[in-house]
Amino acid sequence: MPETAIDRGAAEVTGFSVRDGALLLQGTAVPTVTLTEALTSFLDFLQSKPVLDRALLRCSLTRQFQQLGSRFLDTFLLKSVCATTQERIR
Repeated sequence: MPETAIDRGAAEVTGFSVRDGALLLQGTAVPTVTLTEALTSFLDFLQSKPVLDRALLRCSLTRQFQQLGSRFLDTFLLKSVCATTQERIR
């Protein structure tokens, strides 16, 4: 749930808005989760390595992820995982 109002321009583009503490999509309330639940789900997704590997490769985003990931992860481990994945694809 956004803690601040959604910018009018962003709301026009996405259809999302916040009113009376509820997140709306095109004026209809949609379910939300806490920040902790969202981050936990995101971390669970990152741990599902095969899914992440395929998604990054399909979108040609492996290098960008490596650069971002180096701020949060052991870069040696990440590099070896990405190298192994690339070898499997060849």
